[in-house]
Amino acid sequence: MAEPQLRSWVVTHGGSESRDPENGPENDAPASRSSLTQRFRSTMSRRSGDLIGVGFVVAGAIAVLVPALLHGASLGPYESVRDSGILQTAAGRTLAFSDQVKAIIPWQALAWRQVHAGHLPLWNPYNGLGMPLAFNWQSAPFSLPVMLGYLVPLRFAYTVGMLAMLVTAGTGAYVFGRVLGFGVIGATCAGMVFELSGAMAGWLGYPHASVMSWAGWLFAATLLVVRGERRARSIAGFAVVFAAAIYAGQPEIIVLLALPLGLFVLMQLAAVARRVGNLMAVGRPLVDLAIASLIGAGLAAPFALPGTLAARDAVRKVHIGNSALSAHDLLYSVLPSYDGLPVPHSTAFGDSLFVTESSMFVGVVAIALAVVALVAYRRRLEIVALGVGLVCITTIAFSTYGAKFMTTLPVVGTVAWARLLLPIGFLIAMLAGAGADALATTTGARREWETAAVAFGIAAVGLLALFLIGRGDLPAHFASIRMRSFIWPAVETIASLMIVGAVIVGVRRNQGAARSWCSPTRAVCALVVLETAFLIASGAVLRGSSPTFFHTPPVVEQMQRAVGDGRVGFAYGGCAQTGVAPNTNIVYGIHELEAYDPMLAKATWRSPYVMTTRTTLLRGLYLYCPRFTSVTAAQLYGVDYLFSSVFNPQVKGTTLVAKLPFFRIYKVPGVSIATLTPLNGASRAPLFATGTPVSLTQPDPATWNMTVVAKAPSVLRMRIPNIAGMHATIDGKPLALRPYANVMLEASVPPGTHAIEFWYLPDSFKVGLGLAALSAVALGALVLGDTRRRRRRDALVLSAS
Repeated sequence: MAEPQLRSWVVTHGGSESRDPENGPENDAPASRSSLTQRFRSTMSRRSGDLIGVGFVVAGAIAVLVPALLHGASLGPYESVRDSGILQTAAGRTLAFSDQVKAIIPWQALAWRQVHAGHLPLWNPYNGLGMPLAFNWQSAPFSLPVMLGYLVPLRFAYTVGMLAMLVTAGTGAYVFGRVLGFGVIGATCAGMVFELSGAMAGWLGYPHASVMSWAGWLFAATLLVVRGERRARSIAGFAVVFAAAIYAGQPEIIVLLALPLGLFVLMQLAAVARRVGNLMAVGRPLVDLAIASLIGAGLAAPFALPGTLAARDAVRKVHIGNSALSAHDLLYSVLPSYDGLPVPHSTAFGDSLFVTESSMFVGVVAIALAVVALVAYRRRLEIVALGVGLVCITTIAFSTYGAKFMTTLPVVGTVAWARLLLPIGFLIAMLAGAGADALATTTGARREWETAAVAFGIAAVGLLALFLIGRGDLPAHFASIRMRSFIWPAVETIASLMIVGAVIVGVRRNQGAARSWCSPTRAVCALVVLETAFLIASGAVLRGSSPTFFHTPPVVEQMQRAVGDGRVGFAYGGCAQTGVAPNTNIVYGIHELEAYDPMLAKATWRSPYVMTTRTTLLRGLYLYCPRFTSVTAAQLYGVDYLFSSVFNPQVKGTTLVAKLPFFRIYKVPGVSIATLTPLNGASRAPLFATGTPVSLTQPDPATWNMTVVAKAPSVLRMRIPNIAGMHATIDGKPLALRPYANVMLEASVPPGTHAIEFWYLPDSFKVGLGLAALSAVALGALVLGDTRRRRRRDALVLSAS
């Protein structure tokens, strides 16, 4: 079996092992040739066990996706695109995960196409007047899952990304377990429970899960920095992992993860100060963490800096509220389908409609093992710190007063604290791994196994009581759903009691030594397998797939032929009830003025048109749905075509160009993205002046080139958004830009023929590249200096021996 679990405690808390005051434990102390050989053999032995453990973790990540992949290699709830607009049908709707195909997948598909065309994925030209792509956070085009997707055909990219999230989460928890001193079984248990937990399963495919998948790696790197082991490498590891978590998008998850991580660090540093008897002893770990954080933030600056500045001027905010989860939701930890699931072939009722917000299943085995860990290791600082963090963030997530207090905090007060279920799942997984490790290494003592027996016994009584008196008075169909939700937890509990009972009986009959058939190691492996089976069965049903990436029905082909590269607006109707749902249109290459994006500019709502005509304004959902009832308004926004229901009148001045089932497409005359309007002696051109269309070319999605012939002083108007990062030149010289109708841009053009170029590239992106380069140099220097020092020391040791 793997190295003893208590080694971490001895190393960290000053046992008999020798310690280099500069670089940590005895691994860095001078050693003879024979000791180096022994260390090599020991390392190879540990690595063989780690290969097996990591192999199981990776296999678990694949296994949970297999049921969905059997129906199609493209993961995602593609059936949900059929719930609105011209694709609307009466069947195949998924209530829970539609944002994947209505936002995340289209954005990442656009990034994939732009990267394969040789462009940086900075701009989305298909929604609104154009939107930032790389810096809307949720597209995360520089995250590990998305970048791995660039290496495969587009139809497999999202599938590869989901698998990458699971593997990153599982291996990170495994590595953290090993850093804590767990054996292979305990670390494997931690990795499996975390990657397959309900919170990860619910958010899988979203940037939330992508950020959270780095939790284990971040905790492991933090602990190594605090310990001072291999100082330079630990700092470098923390910096790289921190940067990867930022690039993963969804910054609120980093804030949520910082809570338990901060408590973990504080308790570690408090123990160091107490042991040394000097508060100054914590100075070095704090400085190292600060350096690592700064370098990590610097590495992520090209993404984080422009994203942060763009969010400042956008409508981005939490839309689900900050209310605490209910005590009822705790049932989902062991009964994930107690209220049904909002997926095909199932029925949802109650809070489980929002499965991404309330999914938290970890299983009876994981909870029981966590209890064992807290009892067995009640004097071990790292485990206690994980337990304290779990209690604190659970209180915030499920307590009305806790959630209310967090909302009063500056800056982070708008974070959705209910999403603390993600770090809650991680902490339970790590404690479960500790419990599994405690049982696996307890061959003679029975206290840990008796604790496990009590925990499973309480679970059995609780499940039985809930089954008998807590199912409620429901209609027959709902009652059958709730009854079936007890099957897996009952199997888990009964089988676990049998396994634990066999070990206890075996130990007693053999005077402290269990028989081989019921040895603690085999019993723990059986518990881990049982837990894995429950998690896979619970999480697999949440995944959907399709044999094709996005099916293109005939009605969409008709729309594509009718509008081409023109910009489409909508007349009358409700938001997203006509055309193709916002962002889904990206996949089909259709430009729509509707937008569903957290980076919508605040100026959008101050446009004269938006303020004076009927517009569906759902700012909390980042949903922008202008309605055009006049040709003048359509020309103002550069709308080439108006899409309308057959039940609404034709907008006066438009021409019918296509008939679709229940819908019509009308051409708006005299429209161009760029128009030139003579000033005729005035200082400003009228707001609704039509102007002369100007032809332009686009060498890439974020660049507009044109040649303008002005016979008199004129104003050039561009139907692109007035946001930070827009630049222009005229004949190679900077061209001053000013707002047009608040949401667009215009510039004064002198008489003559001029070459004009517009492009989108935030200055903060350039600054971020410089900071990233400096951070990379600092990181390289730190690691290189440490490597050279170690090589010189090892050379001296070998020459002396």
